[in-house]
Amino acid sequence: MSDIVKLQFSVKTSQVSLWSSICTLLAEGGSGAKLQDLFDDLQADAGDLLDEFFDEFDSEQLYAENWHHEANRFEIELLAGGFGEDLIEALEPIFLQLPVEGFVASLGSDSGS
Repeated sequence: MSDIVKLQFSVKTSQVSLWSSICTLLAEGGSGAKLQDLFDDLQADAGDLLDEFFDEFDSEQLYAENWHHEANRFEIELLAGGFGEDLIEALEPIFLQLPVEGFVASLGSDSGS
């Protein structure tokens, strides 16, 4: 059984395409410097918010098993192994500094519970 971290948030209509690119990158197993560059496109120096995250987690550990959006509302499911709570604790302060609204992070598992 693996933890699944679900992130839900809304973005400005003008940033839907950029967030789609971020989600696609995460679903392809890419992150690191590419992800930081996309975050910088969201907001000046936002990529720097990931520095501490990548000190604690490998870039391969930020993998979107699933994602979708409806209009400007996004939902990303990150595969978190057994460290879902740690991942939430690391990501919450980052997302709260990004230009998103209604951010919610929740923990589930791939067994459906």
